[in-house]
Amino acid sequence: MIPAAIPVALIAFQAAVTANKPIAAATPYQIATLVAQGQAVLAMIDSALIAAGTSLDAPDPSGHPLALIADLSGRVTAVSDQETLSDLRGFVGRAVFNLAQAVA
Repeated sequence: MIPAAIPVALIAFQAAVTANKPIAAATPYQIATLVAQGQAVLAMIDSALIAAGTSLDAPDPSGHPLALIADLSGRVTAVSDQETLSDLRGFVGRAVFNLAQAVA
């Protein structure tokens, strides 16, 4: 499950970047603030990915078949969430990298 705080943080980060357009006109302090905000979002995503990784451990095949099916269904959802989080990690990471390069 994707924590509810991540979409909120992403929207806030996107709004902050949009508010500072054009980035070329932003002060180094503004860009550093954006980088820090983006890094905080990355930390949230990383934590969610680590937490989600434990939900993919091997199921117990000795259980009831219906329970096994329900467990596998939950794992499909977990994999989908991990894929989404991984994509978000890449997008935000690239944005933070580009912002950091604007200061360097």
